[in-house]
Amino acid sequence: MTDRLPHNLRSDARDNRERIVAAAHALFAAEGLDAPMHEVARRAGVSPATSRWRTCFWC
Repeated sequence: MTDRLPHNLRSDARDNRERIVAAAHALFAAEGLDAPMHEVARRAGVSPATSRWRTCFWC
């Protein structure tokens, strides 16, 4: 998935993004799309701000 990004990410940012995407996939599959993003962040082990930034697909 990271190969589609328009720019190179630092390794820690790439790892965060991968954890966020995996957590979101699992949470949304279990609870639906109404699951809160702060719960995605908690499950991924990142701050809510990081979860918003790393899922910004136009950034």
